[in-house]
Amino acid sequence: MKRPPPAAEPEIPAELSIPFIPAKEVKDWRQLEQGQLIELRDGQQGVLLSVVGTAAKDAVALRLVRVAWPRENALPLGQIFELSADEATAGCPFLLHGVWYSSKGTLASERVVIEAIQRGLITVRTCGVAWPLAPTWQLSEQAAEEIEKYLFEVARTTGCAFPFHDITQALRRMHLRLSPESPAQVDIVTGESPGRGPRNDEEMLSVWARTLQQKMLESDFATPGIIVPPKAATS
Repeated sequence: MKRPPPAAEPEIPAELSIPFIPAKEVKDWRQLEQGQLIELRDGQQGVLLSVVGTAAKDAVALRLVRVAWPRENALPLGQIFELSADEATAGCPFLLHGVWYSSKGTLASERVVIEAIQRGLITVRTCGVAWPLAPTWQLSEQAAEEIEKYLFEVARTTGCAFPFHDITQALRRMHLRLSPESPAQVDIVTGESPGRGPRNDEEMLSVWARTLQQKMLESDFATPGIIVPPKAATS
């Protein structure tokens, strides 16, 4: 029995649709401000974390969090990269797509990533690296089998008749997640529903951003003409 096709989404009347606002061209990078969403010549877009108008030559002038792919190449999103004064001058003009945050105060890269996720710019298909949607994990069959073999050997060599098979079954049902103290370890989830989604932005970020940073450092992605130091990745 074939399922009926999904219902078509209703069209939004023209008078209710969001009007298209063309990007503003900025010919001097010193006119840019923190919190603005800009587009570079190759099509990649980023939110400005800081603008140092007094920077010269090789000094860092612009710090951005990449939130959209360029037209010709897929670069990892959610990553901080920097432009020197010379690079910013050579990259002019920039396209200004709008303002996300106030130009005052300290702007955290994590908040930019969260906002980009909520706005639909960073998704499962566009982030450029593996996206750990599930906040928890369980033992694989291979891992559970190895544990059961180990427990069986302990029971056989010690003569203790403990229920090693039941212990393995219990381990299979446990839910694991990355430890906040050490990304190389996992904790057993207790006292909450492991199947639910993240309750807030910080909870989602605790898993996603940490894994994103790790994937960035291990990936083969490279930004043409821009060297991003390891400490500049999203934390």
